[in-house]
Amino acid sequence: MVRLLEKLPAGVGPTSPTSRTSRTTSIATIGVGVLLVSGTAAAVALGFLHWDPIVSGFLTIVALLCMLLVRVPIGAAMGIAGVLGVYSVQGMRGLESMLESLPHDQAASWSLSVIPMFVLMGMLLWRSGVTSRMYETAGQWLGWLPGGLAVTTNVAGAGLSAASGSTIGVTYALGRVAVPAMIAANYPTRLTLASVMMVGSSAQLIPPSLLLVVYSGLANTVVGDQLVAGILPGVLIAVVNTVVLVVWAAAAQKRSGVSFDRVQTTWRGRWMSLGQVWPVAVLIAVVVGGLYLGWFTATEAGAVGAFMSLVYLFVYQRGEAPRALKQACIDTVSTVGAIFILVIGAAVFSRAMALTGVTRAIAEWVADAGFGTMSFAFLLIVVFMVLGLFLEPMSMMLLTVPVLLPVLGALDVDLIWFGVFIVLMGEIANVTPPVGILLYVVHRLTRDREVNLGREITLKDVITGAMAFVWTGITLAVLLILFPGIVGVSG
Repeated sequence: MVRLLEKLPAGVGPTSPTSRTSRTTSIATIGVGVLLVSGTAAAVALGFLHWDPIVSGFLTIVALLCMLLVRVPIGAAMGIAGVLGVYSVQGMRGLESMLESLPHDQAASWSLSVIPMFVLMGMLLWRSGVTSRMYETAGQWLGWLPGGLAVTTNVAGAGLSAASGSTIGVTYALGRVAVPAMIAANYPTRLTLASVMMVGSSAQLIPPSLLLVVYSGLANTVVGDQLVAGILPGVLIAVVNTVVLVVWAAAAQKRSGVSFDRVQTTWRGRWMSLGQVWPVAVLIAVVVGGLYLGWFTATEAGAVGAFMSLVYLFVYQRGEAPRALKQACIDTVSTVGAIFILVIGAAVFSRAMALTGVTRAIAEWVADAGFGTMSFAFLLIVVFMVLGLFLEPMSMMLLTVPVLLPVLGALDVDLIWFGVFIVLMGEIANVTPPVGILLYVVHRLTRDREVNLGREITLKDVITGAMAFVWTGITLAVLLILFPGIVGVSG
């Protein structure tokens, strides 16, 4: 053994970095192999052996989890697992009957018809260049506060959320403007990153919200009522984030003795800046106000918003408008296609869970365990925080809602309230490592030298900055449990 070790290249040995890397790779390979074998065994058992329906249901879940852990796309994983589950209970005839009707019925659902309009509206607004105008106007009015640029970023994000509904889109668009501005003004790195991460926190709560629309389709709630229920929580989290940023900035200035640059402005400049954003304010008033007052349905609101955004695109971009419109349409088709694949996969998986009786068994277990509505809601915070370590918001919602709906019915939980609650938990999952997608969006954004202005920004800095939103998000989740009237329902 000693002679063998002597023959190894320098730096390679039992405790060398190369050796440790090899061992880590081997362990990962073994882990993937175990998952593949487990998932294959579950799939074979479902396809060729006859089990009690409940056992088939849990084998379906095992197959799904194994596919997710080896990075099979969530839509495909849910669809495949669901097909195996249905086949194990009803055989080929039942499977054919389901596949003949369910995908079309799910995709053609009226409640989901709003999705293409909301996505197109967000893409058109982004391409119109409204982002920088919103940021400049917010800076004129809020730049005097401690951490004024951070607060400006947060408030502009809330405004864009009400006109877009895309967390990633809002965060990326404002991040390109806000990060270099704050770095140039000597803001601490983590405060800068926290404000950018908070930007999209209300994007899926303030209408229009794609996640709330998808949830409404899964839970069969009224889309308009579901969207309106997210307004107050979305505004509340924006206010809480603003308070956190002001306190953080004031403490950082006191501790370091360095005063961050503040926006120099006049009242004349403030009033003139409103001329840049009044079209967006009108769009928000029409879309959100029309929903709230019942002037039109959610789908009609999306169509009106998309048409207004198209007009703004041609007004702001003029000669560049045709090319921007083409790209917005391409992005819309790509995004909507991905969403509907997820929705169809979730519907197939949900059908399997219902046929095998797993959802009913879980509901009965919760009822027998004596959980009250409030204690179960607090338990869900923990469950969703754990799921957020591995799943992005849409996947988390599609995976859990079909299983939880019978339980929620047994506990008499208001489904409108639960929609807001699960979307909030999904927003927290957006910034929860290791899978929190916003962490990597922001980190990738800040690697651009035009954005970081030469300052080194690590993934650790991004994760640390994100923790501020995690705590404010959990605080709001607790408030939703204690005071359900925040979303317009009684306790």
